[in-house]
Amino acid sequence: MIKNIHFTCLIVFFIMLIGCAHIPMESVQLSEELTSMINSAQASHLRLVDEYIAERHRNTERFMEEGWIPDFLNTFVEKSKVLEDIAGADTYAAKAEKMLFFAQAALKEISKRRDSIIEALDKVELLMKDKISAHYADMLMVNQALTAHLRSAAEVTSTREELLNQLKLDPKRLIPLDDISSIVSKITNYDGKLEDLPKIVGQVKNLLKGE
Repeated sequence: MIKNIHFTCLIVFFIMLIGCAHIPMESVQLSEELTSMINSAQASHLRLVDEYIAERHRNTERFMEEGWIPDFLNTFVEKSKVLEDIAGADTYAAKAEKMLFFAQAALKEISKRRDSIIEALDKVELLMKDKISAHYADMLMVNQALTAHLRSAAEVTSTREELLNQLKLDPKRLIPLDDISSIVSKITNYDGKLEDLPKIVGQVKNLLKGE
């Protein structure tokens, strides 16, 4: 947040300098240094997303291990009548076969749900990172235009206003984590139909698009 505030102040300062008759060479050099600052800010922003998603993966594992799996197994045991099948088997080998069949079926359903939730989280991560990458690409483009105009020291009042309008530097507006968190929580604690998961991911996509 502080880096973005400093970056914003520097950009606005340079744009104001464009209208001056004399452009100090130091201003051009500082403008060129903004490229590395932008790249550094982007890397930090992407690391923030990595940490955010990693925590949601941990939340998913807690939900699966402490909530969904125990509830699922209780229901699955009752519906499958596996205990009755085992009790009715004549030999230990037959009992073992019944147990193995039940375990494989249960693990298949557990893996299917875990994989689906993780896939949904991965899609959210990709949406967030795409938004960040596009944002910083725009910033680099603005800075390149700014540097070129500083070098030419031309009268560019209209360009100055255009560049100011392109400075979308509010991190909270770029990635509204509070709003995203409420949606992602539905994914990490999801116990509904798996075919409905893409609809929740779509909510994040629409939020990032400003819809």
